[in-house]
Amino acid sequence: MTALAHPTAEDEGQAPAGRSRPCPRCVRLTARISSEADHAQQVAASPAFAAHVSDVMVQRLSDAVTNWRVHLLGDHSDDDGTPRLALSSFT
Repeated sequence: MTALAHPTAEDEGQAPAGRSRPCPRCVRLTARISSEADHAQQVAASPAFAAHVSDVMVQRLSDAVTNWRVHLLGDHSDDDGTPRLALSSFT
């Protein structure tokens, strides 16, 4: 199991009364990071695991993190009031 938590129903837009929904793109990008990390962990546990597969998995995870960072730095740089996905999604 990775340290990344999959977004909850609350993160998917069903926020409790009085709380804004998080940015849907943040939710999708964070879910992709979690999915890539889970997939890399499953592949690494396989008896047929090869070093080149490791490189591919690391690159895919790196791409997912880069996309998330670009989104945060670009789309949220103006602080348009759209709430970012809570950092608790990574615990």
